[in-house]
Amino acid sequence: MSKSTNSTMNTAVFINVKSIQSYVFNTNKLKHVVGASHIVRNAFDFFNPSDKQVIEENGDFEVGYIGGGNALLFFKEKSKAEEKIRAFTKNAIIKYPGLVFGIGMQDLENNNSLSGDDYKKLMKGLVKSAGVNLSEHYPVTNILKHGITADCPYSGLSAEFYYDLKQQYISRSVKPKVDVTRWQKVIDMDKLLLKKAGFDDNFVFASEFKDMGQEKGVDSHIAIVHIDGNGIGIKFQESKSLEESRKLSDATKEIIEKSFSEVLKEIKELVDKKQIEVGEGKVKILPLRPIILSGDEITFVCNSKLGIWIARRFMEHFSKPNKEIAISFTACAGVCITKTKYPFYRGYQLAVELCEHAKEAYSKNGKQGNWLDFHLAQTDISDELSQMRQKQYTDANGNSLLKRPYNTGDLDKAIKKTIKLSDKLPEGWTKELRDVLYEVENAWQLWRKKADWREKDYKFTDDGNTVSKDQYYDLIELHEIIDNKLFTNCQFDNNERI
Repeated sequence: MSKSTNSTMNTAVFINVKSIQSYVFNTNKLKHVVGASHIVRNAFDFFNPSDKQVIEENGDFEVGYIGGGNALLFFKEKSKAEEKIRAFTKNAIIKYPGLVFGIGMQDLENNNSLSGDDYKKLMKGLVKSAGVNLSEHYPVTNILKHGITADCPYSGLSAEFYYDLKQQYISRSVKPKVDVTRWQKVIDMDKLLLKKAGFDDNFVFASEFKDMGQEKGVDSHIAIVHIDGNGIGIKFQESKSLEESRKLSDATKEIIEKSFSEVLKEIKELVDKKQIEVGEGKVKILPLRPIILSGDEITFVCNSKLGIWIARRFMEHFSKPNKEIAISFTACAGVCITKTKYPFYRGYQLAVELCEHAKEAYSKNGKQGNWLDFHLAQTDISDELSQMRQKQYTDANGNSLLKRPYNTGDLDKAIKKTIKLSDKLPEGWTKELRDVLYEVENAWQLWRKKADWREKDYKFTDDGNTVSKDQYYDLIELHEIIDNKLFTNCQFDNNERI
């Protein structure tokens, strides 16, 4: 990697991939989601045709950094910058319809623009310019329907290409997402991830939502998990030099990949112990599929009972100190449990909302530690998270039944209580308790008296007397969406075993 940018560079260009959520997640086909994510991950190969973060010096231009859906480039001449950007956007429109970019361009007064306050000012101006340009000239990158062609069954756009695998016509925007060559690249990346974690070639990630280890007639749910690093975008904005931005970009990518690899190693141990089932066939499908592993975000889908466990373990690895940049990251996670056939885009949106809600709690509590929020979708998801909780998760007096989101220390305590409650309280009593929580205080007190008389163990306080009902609803739902055996012997940050 170059340590400095060529002093003859006179124009800076910042490119940001926009509308990633709708491009990647607006489909109920997991292969399409993964294919779209691969396109976004490699959107800037036009400038730097490599999966590695390197600094290319190509005569007329140089790559500052590429990562997280962003690219910073430097050109010797403004005319060369405009020519290259025209070629790049034309290539994107032809190859990847539906992908939208915000582009900002700014002249460099001198090479000092790449350090100190001048660099911060440069980056702020480029990001603002990209946003303004996109709002004023939002591109139409999908060809509109003609009215005489059939609709694509996946995108609703005009069906123009024959898809051999499914023997049906699909739209121009779907075609690159299901490209056979692209899927082979995805498989190759999967193999590298799994090999680093100790899996042999017989193991693969799930490629269909139905392959997440659901039990027919018992559990038809999946977990959609979105994790976002805290304040990493701000750290980029506060970078004092291009070199600092490059280090942060490289370090973030390395930490995310390493953290996920460590989680995969732990999953390998659980598979070996038969605590995670993968079937008896030659090809063993892991009930997990990573979708985004770049920038400061990670998104994956997995078996419903694994969502909180994987999110918890990932954040623990992610927040370990990084010697390279002398800082430690923290993260927030949203875990949404939905029916397998529920519209995936809505489930993903709710996972993002849950993550944002966790971030609000993180900000209110001194910006310390990792935080997680979760939701078990019992009905259709039609409202925003705050509206849903106000309507569905309050008692007869209007008090919230929920204590979530949790920092990881409190989450560990809640899981301990969940395991105790599920071990000690019969299922029938647990269901009755859930119903009582919605009622007035008198109903709660009557249920307590009955439980005490029947010698049911449901209390968590040391003296066995002071019990508040607002701690129970989360525990009952946690019981439905975690696998106790994954946590029973697990050691967390507080050095206590559950």
